[in-house]
Amino acid sequence: MALTDYQLGGLLGNGGQGQAWEAEAPDGASVAIKRFFPKVGPESYEEALDRFRREYEITANLSHPNIVPILEAEIDGDAPYYVMPKADGSLRDMIDSNQGGLELDHALSLFRSICEGMAYAHRQERLHRDLKPENILIFSGIPVISDFGLGRRIDSASSTLAKSVAGAGTDYYVAPEQVRSLHDAVKQSDVYSLGVILFEIATPYSFRDAHAMSDECPAPVRAIVYRCLEHAPQDRYADATALLDAVTRAVSRLQQPMPAGSPKARAEGLIARIKSEGTASAGDLSESLLEIFEHNSSDLELHRSTFPEFPIVAIRELKQTGLERRFFAVLRHYDEELASRNSSFEYADSIALLYSNCASIFDSFGIRRLMLKRTLAQAVDCHRFYARKIFFEMVSQSWIDASYEEYLLEAVQDLTEDGLAFLKETASRFSLPQGLADELI
Repeated sequence: MALTDYQLGGLLGNGGQGQAWEAEAPDGASVAIKRFFPKVGPESYEEALDRFRREYEITANLSHPNIVPILEAEIDGDAPYYVMPKADGSLRDMIDSNQGGLELDHALSLFRSICEGMAYAHRQERLHRDLKPENILIFSGIPVISDFGLGRRIDSASSTLAKSVAGAGTDYYVAPEQVRSLHDAVKQSDVYSLGVILFEIATPYSFRDAHAMSDECPAPVRAIVYRCLEHAPQDRYADATALLDAVTRAVSRLQQPMPAGSPKARAEGLIARIKSEGTASAGDLSESLLEIFEHNSSDLELHRSTFPEFPIVAIRELKQTGLERRFFAVLRHYDEELASRNSSFEYADSIALLYSNCASIFDSFGIRRLMLKRTLAQAVDCHRFYARKIFFEMVSQSWIDASYEEYLLEAVQDLTEDGLAFLKETASRFSLPQGLADELI
């Protein structure tokens, strides 16, 4: 068929190098026709035409229910165009009509379908590089990815895109490395954009707030958004398939009935299972354990009696699966409500052991500094020998560098005479940083 075989209707929208028109096909079907119509901008006519053709070629070579199909095309003529089914609307329309955010199960269902489409594209070694709600069309409630105008094959060494649009993409949805250069985009760059989309459909907040308000995400997806929005590509999910796996696990947990028993009983049961089964069961059980503390932040007895028993293998698992920020939030809540206050004689040891485990796993300066500060306070204030031993073991570790040593010296110098004497009793048994050794030995 030729373009003249279609009855054109109204203009649906303008893109970077084309216009989309509503049309009626010869068989009466409603379709959308994208016609080459470059805007005046940094790209030359030839560059815009190359991008239009590449968009068609990438889309035409991807066959998936969640990627828009090409029905017919004429790309090499004087007036290039291609034909797609006409959508009911876009994900942007859906977001705008649900200002309070979508229901979580609906948001996750939509997002999982989007991830399925991008997982397929990534398996075909294709990048999108401009994922946003406007480029996700809705057909009978099903999301379908469109507009691969910035897309490319991963094994393509070059692009004809002008250097002046090297960081192309839409602000707020674009990963930091893509802002620097479009050629630096990788699969994790698409993952970043997907994380902003997930934030936007799962919360009542704007995409502009994705970083500032990510703590407001519902607990089942908070860690997913955190990991998608990591600054460094290697800290995000490796590709859309890995992201899809994480979303599928979140959906599975939401569909499971709440276990019987009090939060404390459930936490104790999970801790017992993790300790007895080790790493074999630490995966989903670790996040389930974390969620108990997240959902019961006001239950201080739960936190006091159970959080110090959080298995070290579970803490490691949370770090490995990108959930450390959620764990940090629970840890800081525990610290503010319980560990920062005077503890009973025996409880000081529990705090010291937990904090030592955390310091050995996480390399965050802020977390390690807090762990050192609190362990020292518990040892000295409670005059607890075991907590003192743990403190000295912590400061003897290889990660103690000059920045920690300076802080430790200030902390030790602020101790009372009795507290300083308590530390000096056994300081000589440990290999301490030189400045601290000079102060205590």
